[in-house]
Amino acid sequence: MPRILLASKSDLKLKAVRLAIGIFSSGPYYFDGVDCGDLGLPSQPIDEGTFDCARARLDHIVKSHKDYDHYIAVESGIDTKNSTDFCVIMTYCKGLYSHFSYRDMAFPRDMAFPRDIFPNRVIPIPREWLEKLLAQTPRAEGPAGYDITLGDLIHEQDSSIDTKNWMAHMSRLGPYRDYDRSDQIGESVYDSVKHHNSLLAKADLFALISCLSGVQ
Repeated sequence: MPRILLASKSDLKLKAVRLAIGIFSSGPYYFDGVDCGDLGLPSQPIDEGTFDCARARLDHIVKSHKDYDHYIAVESGIDTKNSTDFCVIMTYCKGLYSHFSYRDMAFPRDMAFPRDIFPNRVIPIPREWLEKLLAQTPRAEGPAGYDITLGDLIHEQDSSIDTKNWMAHMSRLGPYRDYDRSDQIGESVYDSVKHHNSLLAKADLFALISCLSGVQ
């Protein structure tokens, strides 16, 4: 039975990742999560700090839990240049590390957001919300980010809004449609698994070609 470990104990992340894995799984598997709160990572990663946090999470569980087959780290962050919320997925399986993100799917600010192509992977953030975050004091050390999240700041404006899933209420705070953090994570994990599997297939093909090239 495959053993899969997630670098988080967040109920939201566990549920989203479990649903994504279920699409690929044709049989039983064991799935669990590990609390990474002791790593001292910023509550709100930004830009490249998001990738740094995901790698720190992944390295932690790979080193501390060696009896699993597949390791997954999920980190949500903010692209301050393009004013978007994005998700980084990092995985380790069969000796291969890989990372996947739609962060680089950046679009001009005057271009209609292509929701039909990337409906949940990259979520636009109203500029005024981003400016509130950037007005906070950033972390002095470690991955780039803040000790307060964008969701915390939005919650201060409207206490009925979930700090972990603020994008589910965007239509209440401006002319935007609602998104969902679970969809963002689940869809990103699904695409990440496909990406990792394609890399494994290429690695196997390369190994086969190298082996055959040595045959006289």
